[in-house]
Amino acid sequence: MKKHHFPSTEGTPRSLTELKIYCQLLDWDKHPVLIFYKDAILQSFSQTFLDALTRFDTTICPIADSPHSTMPTFSLQNLHLIQSIMTWLQRTILET
Repeated sequence: MKKHHFPSTEGTPRSLTELKIYCQLLDWDKHPVLIFYKDAILQSFSQTFLDALTRFDTTICPIADSPHSTMPTFSLQNLHLIQSIMTWLQRTILET
């Protein structure tokens, strides 16, 4: 297993731009997958954030109650959430 450190003082990307650069710099052994979750009690993801994620060159999905027009979105209300995500991942990774 490779251990990666982001080149910042905190060791983690602080913005979407930094996260995108970080993802591009990594030498992935496997197909990268990013799953974003935000506590529904606080608030859902902004449309700006979701639109920015569509520009990443990797497999991404948010877990949110509002679907996105071009990105797979999974609801916390889905009783089979984990299975739905696993099925989507299997389909997605086999297509690449």
